Amino acid sequence: MKARRQILIPIVLPIMAAGLLVQSTVPLARILTTYAVLDLGFGSQVVGLLSAAFAILPIFMTVILGRANDRGGAVTSAMTGAVGLLAGCLILWLLPPSLASVLIATIILGISQTLVLASTQLMISRSSSRAHRDAMLGNYMVAISLGQAVGPLFVGSGGGFVVPVCGAVFLLVAVASLLRARPRRRERRVTPEIPLSQIATTRGLPWLIILGSICVASQDLILAFLPVLGAERGISPGVVGLLLSIRALAAMVSRVLFNRMVQRFGRISVTIFSSAAGGTGLLALGLSLPVWGLAMGLALTGFGVGMALISTVALTMVIAPPSARGTALSLRLTANRIAQFTIPLISGLLISPLGAAGVLAVAGAALTCAAVSVPRGITTKN
Repeated sequence: MKARRQILIPIVLPIMAAGLLVQSTVPLARILTTYAVLDLGFGSQVVGLLSAAFAILPIFMTVILGRANDRGGAVTSAMTGAVGLLAGCLILWLLPPSLASVLIATIILGISQTLVLASTQLMISRSSSRAHRDAMLGNYMVAISLGQAVGPLFVGSGGGFVVPVCGAVFLLVAVASLLRARPRRRERRVTPEIPLSQIATTRGLPWLIILGSICVASQDLILAFLPVLGAERGISPGVVGLLLSIRALAAMVSRVLFNRMVQRFGRISVTIFSSAAGGTGLLALGLSLPVWGLAMGLALTGFGVGMALISTVALTMVIAPPSARGTALSLRLTANRIAQFTIPLISGLLISPLGAAGVLAVAGAALTCAAVSVPRGITTKN
């Protein structure tokens, strides 16, 4: 019992707190930057550019980060990300609003979020046995969903960028506590690194990576373009923040139910049907709906995409070789960032005649197609 308490309190709880804080602070900062560029007179093309800038640099660093985390550097990476997140929020708060300052801060936020998420996902995997990994990962993702629900509620508070700064400070404290709590590493036999090509071609992993990247990009598009949709339809920022919180709360509910759903239906079935549900919700957002209809569509999207994301992470941890889980998760993050870079950029530049609703509908169609493209040879035994 004492050993269990040592794991839960000094290690797992700070990881949960870090997940909650990074996923409340970063989305809130990004929503505020969207409104900032709209106030500066820019349109949806610039919003798409900012979303692409958020993802571009992490594309080139995630695999290196994964290798470093596999070698035991996860806590250091998380600490670096927390410091960077605070720096990005301070830029947004202290510098006069301009496209240049918002762009620089957005790039820093993208790098910092990647460092924290890649590290905490691996740490939560290593803090639990395989038998309890789904439950532990579910709790971690619930914390993330809670953060995503809390953050947007501050959009209409009038606090501006000082709120993300406070969140970044608390994140730094949570990650710093892991420096003292992490167990002393034992000497272990050095094993050769598994080639990246071998990891990437693991059966079922490419599908999981593509599906997960579309899910993440869909969330990113909602954060970036729902404020634009609100501006197009005369919906106030406070109501937009409430709608985003509804989506995040639905995702939190899905993650609470994840372990039970997997035990009853299996990981693959849960992944397919939750992805299809998320795609259906996104397609609904493309319709001309009243606010209550948008709330229902966002709730379905949040539930489906939320469960699909945790399913892809859990399956990646099961399928990947144990000594290369950090690298496999980083490959997943690389694909996520590529999707976050390309999809918003294309959406903002080429699909702008369709408006924000059209952008979300296209994302829904892509997610639905990916959900039903499950490859042969991957079974619920995975």
